[in-house]
Amino acid sequence: MSQRLLIICPHFPPTNAADGHRIRICAAGLMSRGWQLDILCCEPNDLPINQSPGLEETLPQGLVIHRVPCRPTVLGRLVGASTTSRNARRFVQRRGDELLGRGNYAGVLFSTTAFGLLPLGVRWRQRFGVDFVIDLQDPWLQELPDGVSPPGGPLRYGLAMAQAQRWEPAVTDAAAGIVCVSPDYESRLKARYPTLAGKPFLTLPFGAAAGDFRCAAGESSRQTFFGRSSDQLQLVHVGRGGEDLWPSLRPLLQALKDNARPFHLHLIGTSYAPAGRQQPSLLPLAEAAGLAGSLSEYPARVDYFEALRCLSDSHGVVVLTSSDSSYNASKIHNCVLAGPPVLALVHEGSVAQKLWQGLAPHLTLVDCGSAAASKAINRWLEGLPADSVELTDYPFEADRQASALSSFLQHVLDPDAQSDTSESTRRGPQASAGLPR
Repeated sequence: MSQRLLIICPHFPPTNAADGHRIRICAAGLMSRGWQLDILCCEPNDLPINQSPGLEETLPQGLVIHRVPCRPTVLGRLVGASTTSRNARRFVQRRGDELLGRGNYAGVLFSTTAFGLLPLGVRWRQRFGVDFVIDLQDPWLQELPDGVSPPGGPLRYGLAMAQAQRWEPAVTDAAAGIVCVSPDYESRLKARYPTLAGKPFLTLPFGAAAGDFRCAAGESSRQTFFGRSSDQLQLVHVGRGGEDLWPSLRPLLQALKDNARPFHLHLIGTSYAPAGRQQPSLLPLAEAAGLAGSLSEYPARVDYFEALRCLSDSHGVVVLTSSDSSYNASKIHNCVLAGPPVLALVHEGSVAQKLWQGLAPHLTLVDCGSAAASKAINRWLEGLPADSVELTDYPFEADRQASALSSFLQHVLDPDAQSDTSESTRRGPQASAGLPR
């Protein structure tokens, strides 16, 4: 079987977007296992997303990258419905047609949250007879928690959900296999579409690359948000904000208010909005709690390595989680690998709580809805500062991720493997991947 793989990953380095890191950190491991990788992505200057040029230095030699434009249509610009999916689809389709028309590919892997590109898998399967796999890093068809505003606004969100209702059934049915960052995604899809009962699934939570921290520790990487003051705890949360994080932020603010130790909480890179349109989404809660002077929110996205440096320079890392029970934060393993103690505020019964229990003692899990949450948070605060810990043989490190993904791709894209219809074969290699489902 050919081991040449076409990967659709629009937000690829130097673009610094969460959905581009899976392939970035797995590329070297996939190539070392015999895969020839062609990455089809967007021109970074066409995207309203920050760039981190240093990310390109982490890519392996021999990786083939095809970049296409990502330009809005006139209609999309007029109605304010411009997205990566709509802007890039015609260019990705054209280049994909060219590559698949002349190349001997084992299959196509879609690793992106630009879900409007996924239907191209159905087109290419029909036109070129090539199988495809989808990597769901977020739910495609979503159900917003009560009280949460539609991301991107009602129009953009409504159009996205209408497209999801139309295409999710056909795409998931036609896919040779489905990778999910959360086991809840698999159970929800199977409940929604019973025909997926025999579909191969792999639960592959987000991972991290320890080598990224070596890059962040270099002379060229600096963070300017805070100094490591000896008389004030410097606490850091890096990643998106949003109203769905408020329930996990409230008990933290209460505990900090009750604690006598001086502190400053830095909320960094909390908005995905384009430059100039970012608004603080967590600061209003701190202001209401009377803690505005001890908390700073920086909505603008920051350089990837600067964000890692913020984590490693802090006295303690805070991870806020969504009220959506299927939420599994992409940043969690970077937070753990950074070294300082980690406090994760989770919801009872959530996927994050289930998956992250196995990370103890590297992080402290607190049920944010528990009556004892404030006391547990204060115990964590009393242990700060503490010596940073350098982890070895971490189960979610990049090469282990690449190994699990490689085995799954070989299974679902190899025609000979499809003849075995046993339950273990239909479900793919996740049981032996060393990763929680």
